[in-house]
Amino acid sequence: MKKFPWFETILVIIVMSISLYAALSDAQNLSQRWFMRDDAYYYFKVAQNISEGRGSTFDGINPTNGYHPLWMAVCIPIFTLARFDLVLPLRILLLVMSGLSVATGILLFRLLGKIFAPFIGALAALYWVFDTTILNNVYRQGLETGIAALFIVLFLYKLYDFETTWHRNGVPRKQLVALALLAALTMFSRLDLVFFAGMAGLWIVFRGQALRYYLPLDIVAIIFSVLSAFTTKFGFPEYFEHTNAAMTMVGVALFIRLPAAYFLGLHQNPSADKPLKTLAKLAAFALVSSAAISVVMLVVARVMDFDAMPRTVLAMDAVFSFLFIGATRFLHRDLHTASSQPKMDTPIGALQTNWKQWLIEGSTYYGIVVGLLGVYMLWSKLAFGTFSPVSGQIKRWWGSFLVSFYGKHPQDTLTFFGVNTKGDSAAWQPISEIFGKWAAKLTFLNPDGNTRYVIVIVAAALVFYLILRTDKQKARTVIARLGILPLFTGCFLQVISYNALGYS
Repeated sequence: MKKFPWFETILVIIVMSISLYAALSDAQNLSQRWFMRDDAYYYFKVAQNISEGRGSTFDGINPTNGYHPLWMAVCIPIFTLARFDLVLPLRILLLVMSGLSVATGILLFRLLGKIFAPFIGALAALYWVFDTTILNNVYRQGLETGIAALFIVLFLYKLYDFETTWHRNGVPRKQLVALALLAALTMFSRLDLVFFAGMAGLWIVFRGQALRYYLPLDIVAIIFSVLSAFTTKFGFPEYFEHTNAAMTMVGVALFIRLPAAYFLGLHQNPSADKPLKTLAKLAAFALVSSAAISVVMLVVARVMDFDAMPRTVLAMDAVFSFLFIGATRFLHRDLHTASSQPKMDTPIGALQTNWKQWLIEGSTYYGIVVGLLGVYMLWSKLAFGTFSPVSGQIKRWWGSFLVSFYGKHPQDTLTFFGVNTKGDSAAWQPISEIFGKWAAKLTFLNPDGNTRYVIVIVAAALVFYLILRTDKQKARTVIARLGILPLFTGCFLQVISYNALGYS
């Protein structure tokens, strides 16, 4: 007999009761304590105009697509009520946001309860629905963040189901299509979640191969290597004078390094080679791929008339790629367990064995995700004259100003990579803010604040790594079932998609 979900029921009752009390309070509370950010009202006014037959417009004259589609689809029916009472939609939307919050909390409870213990899941759920930082950043602003959080956790929950069944039952086409549709919905909840959807596809299609771990990590390492070389060479804000060169080199490096890593055997099981042989492969990879990238970039720089393509950037990228990609191999090797060794094959042999399955499943998953994104972009181009939301283009334009009251592009390396302690670019709050407070107390180390902060980050990463080593099999299982790898790599790409291009 199935147990009654007491925890979930009580959580829903408490959260929705508090929310109902807030929704029925004086009207001024809805603008003074909820929905305080002006961006929310761009959604609300456009939704009202659409519902009243004026089309997708904010001012009633000019068409706009400056919103994420799924949240707008939720707002439109709610704001049909604005013709009767302007405040009523805000009251209903507060309840909707609270429903999204408690639904996300319940999913966290179920996911972490299955992987760890129900008590851990309950703590996570309680933290999610009652923490003021999450409440302020995710829900009170009235933006798409709440529905995006729900779909991220729902997608992770379904990836957990996938991870626990594919070993025994394979992957039916129906399940693959369902995952792809859920990935598309996650993407439409916030369009920049396309990176998470893309990394999840690699995780799904290349299951059972070391490639599922190495390919996402290599994409991150290659991008990080190129951008580290450019930012080290030029610093800030001078880096943004060379954005075109940096982005071009990112594309060239991905095109050259990923196949080179695969065919040189760096996407195989790390336990198959001795450390010296792995180092030899890494050295060959860095030398061969860097030489090819250098030739291509010097030619492209001349053709595209880049302001500068310094040889030092190419040299630093070679060193960084060796270090970053090498680090993933030796860390994975150290955390490897005998029971988790995938079946070994040569790169050519693995390709011959699996290419048909990879092609069919990759075409199915990405055909749905990319196809639906393409439909949206085509509709946007035909309806509004632009493939992507105009709001993002405006913020890239703002970021190009030397002086701006709204915001500006990143001013230092920590902000550029999204690991600064505070501000709109701090992608890892509240953890980054906590680490920043710890770093401020380490005055005995003498280095400046940023250096102490980096020391704290490195120390925390080392402690986390040592915890993983205490039970390697459990660590591997948890990382796989929580979808940590596609989530982490998707996060990195999402942050870089803004900061590398000078987004405000």
